[in-house]
Amino acid sequence: MPPEWMMKRYEPFSSTIKKIENPEKYFSKYKYDYKVIPNEELSNKILNTKEDFYYLMHTQINENKIISVINGKTGNIVYRTATGLSYNIKPKDISLLNKQMQ
Repeated sequence: MPPEWMMKRYEPFSSTIKKIENPEKYFSKYKYDYKVIPNEELSNKILNTKEDFYYLMHTQINENKIISVINGKTGNIVYRTATGLSYNIKPKDISLLNKQMQ
């Protein structure tokens, strides 16, 4: 379950939003159920959940992109990968995640 803000594309040199992508561009080959939700809904779900669910997190540290999958109930990171000299999430990132889940 990725938060809405992950669909924003950033211009790395100016730190401005270039555009907002359609989730299907990234998840068209993803084999599992997913739902893009508003940030506030994800925050509420994390704070109030009684059952396991997993969410996708994209973190940017300088020129390093970090993709993580986190158990929303426990806070445990169940998947993480880092890519240097990369800024925005790409369809390839979701394909790699899909392969790891098999």
